[in-house]
Amino acid sequence: MGYLFFLLFMICWMIYGCISYWGFHCETSYAKDGFWTYITQIATCSPWMFWMFLNSVFHFMWVAVLLMCQMYQISCLGITTNERMNARRYKHFKVTTTSIESPFNEKQTNISVRLQSSYRLEFQQNQIIILPEERRVVHRIGKKLLVLSLN
Repeated sequence: MGYLFFLLFMICWMIYGCISYWGFHCETSYAKDGFWTYITQIATCSPWMFWMFLNSVFHFMWVAVLLMCQMYQISCLGITTNERMNARRYKHFKVTTTSIESPFNEKQTNISVRLQSSYRLEFQQNQIIILPEERRVVHRIGKKLLVLSLN
């Protein structure tokens, strides 16, 4: 997602660079000549920069849509593009005709977190106990117990 965000930033910088180039090197202005005359004059003044501008505008639209789709998948669905495309191959995903349920997606409505003075975090379904004096984390999922050392 960071890649798409910074790519979008660089495309904006490229569009700004093209417009700045035309302001310095071409003898036309949008306010003086109008839209169509301005477009034809900058296209004849520097065809390569005009092509790069058109390519950047198209690329900007494409990357913006990709960034929005990626943000939706991660924030709302809790699933990546690869997991979404290959969900039927993985046994741990619950795939129906209308939805894909990821076991890694903990929605805000299903979790009630309470922090007590004994550093105990309690969830409705799972239980995480943080023991600072022993520097370990005990994570209980159903009947299974997972102990992680924090050294």
